[in-house]
Order: sequence, then C-alpha cells, then structure tokens
Amino acid sequence: MSVGAKRGSPTLVWGGLVAAVLVMVLCAGALTWAWQVDGDDDLLAANRSQAQQQAGPLVAQVFSFATDTYAQDRERARSLVTDEFAEQYATSLDPAAVPDYSVSWTPIETGISDVGTDHAELVVSAEVAQTRTGTEPARYVKALDVRLEKVGGDWKLARADEVL
Repeated sequence: MSVGAKRGSPTLVWGGLVAAVLVMVLCAGALTWAWQVDGDDDLLAANRSQAQQQAGPLVAQVFSFATDTYAQDRERARSLVTDEFAEQYATSLDPAAVPDYSVSWTPIETGISDVGTDHAELVVSAEVAQTRTGTEPARYVKALDVRLEKVGGDWKLARADEVL
C-alpha cells in the first residue's frame, strides 16, 4: 500500500458509485429497448393479420363494378384508397364514365411480403369475371402486387400493380 492511499478513500467510493450508476443506466436502457421491440412485435403481428384479412376484400371492392350501380361502386372505391392512389387512377375511379360491362373480383389467395407499423406489401390473386350485357362472363385470374397503408386507423389501398 502506498503512502497516502487508504482503503475507503473518497475517490474509490465515488468511482464505485459512478460504476454502479452506469450499470443501472445500461440495464434501464436495455429493458426499455426490449420493451419497445416487444411492443413493435405485437403491433406488427396485428398489422400482419389485419392486412392479410383485408387486402383481398379491398382489392375486390376497389376494382369490382356493375353498370347499374357504377357511380356508387366508384364512390365506395374512392373511400377505400389513399389520396395518391385516387389521383393516379382518377379516370378509373370517375363515377361519370360508365362502361358497357361489369367486372367482379373474387379474391383467391393473399400473401404478405412486408409489414410495417403503418403499411403492408402483399400479393393478391383473384378470379376476375368481366360481363357484357347478354353474354357469358369472361373469367381469368389476375395477381396484383399491392401496398396497403394505414390512414386514420383504416387500411387503404395505396398501390396496385399487375404481376405478369
């Protein structure tokens, strides 16, 4: 032991106190991080479930229409898409341009490729029936790469690109 150094000197006590506080701060930070990650996992799981359940019906409602209810169908579709989507597809959502055929989308499968706290990326396949008055429906299957975004707590269609 050197001269002037005593066991229990103030420097040693303060050093131990600083180390203890540092350990407590690190533990509190780790617990906060773990709690946040767990909270995000719960939110992502809920979003995954909601998006998978709602994507097919959203696509069907947005892209299906009948000639006799076309204006109402387009108004309903407009309420289910983001503002950006509506601007991009304004002509297909225009209730005044009534076509001479009806289209019905029936979802088949939905798969998720990405989910976040406010969005989801999915692939939706659907049987599409296009019917002109007095004819049998033409039926085919389409697959869309879609993006849903949460707007005011509701999932809305933000993008829909046909997959080749």
